Amino acid sequence: MNSKLLNVILNGVTARWYFMLNNMLIFVFSIHCIKYIIYKLIGNHDLGDHGMDEINLTLEALGGVLVGLGVLMECRHIILKSTGKEFTLLQIYLNEISEYCGVGILIIGLSIEILTVLIIVPNEVINTVGWEFSIYCATIFLVVCACTINLVFIKECGKTFFRVPPPTKGKQL
Repeated sequence: MNSKLLNVILNGVTARWYFMLNNMLIFVFSIHCIKYIIYKLIGNHDLGDHGMDEINLTLEALGGVLVGLGVLMECRHIILKSTGKEFTLLQIYLNEISEYCGVGILIIGLSIEILTVLIIVPNEVINTVGWEFSIYCATIFLVVCACTINLVFIKECGKTFFRVPPPTKGKQL
């Protein structure tokens, strides 16, 4: 199966500008989610079920977005291979930083979803009464970590517009 339209879409998805734009948009979305959650936590001393539902919905959405971005970043080399694109030094380097940052974002997104589920499940299954604030603080910390990874990716990807660094296989970014 070799659809020209699909190849055009996949080539666009693997472009540097697309990955940078995705990371920038998700960075901004993450910051807005953090602000919203902090506002809800600090502004309402008694959250009640409705306030917690809104925070949980926000965290579930953010976790899902981070998981999706992580998977896309991790699969960049597979997408390139399926389109038959040449693997230049630039493409190899972009694949490495995408995979490295993508795994981090994927793990954080999954962790956020797991922590959110701890609060959502009935207290008969896992009693989190009194722990909600601590769990929300942990998720905020994870979102800040994801934002940091987004910024590292944007920085590393942006550098490639000026010079092509050698592949880093095994080295830390």
